[in-house]
Amino acid sequence: MAQTKLKARLPGVSYAVSNTGPLISAFQSDSFSLVTEIFAEIHIPMSCVAELEKHDWAEKIQAASPQLVVVKLTTNEKKRAKFTTWQNRMEATYET
Repeated sequence: MAQTKLKARLPGVSYAVSNTGPLISAFQSDSFSLVTEIFAEIHIPMSCVAELEKHDWAEKIQAASPQLVVVKLTTNEKKRAKFTTWQNRMEATYET
């Protein structure tokens, strides 16, 4: 399996990982440019892109493409993410 070569991270530069909700909020409030002043790159999974496109934000995604970095998760990473989500839900259920 081919691996993507990671880019070197610049010292003193902030990067973010996001899901759909915060990006929709930034697009709706027309404040994505403010977010990009804070973060050099915002990493999002393919599932986030699909959901944003489903909600008609394709044009905004295209305009934000230099700062939005789409990360393709491996099968193992997807399984871990689903397990972590499930585990967090279970813990929240039993804490109340």
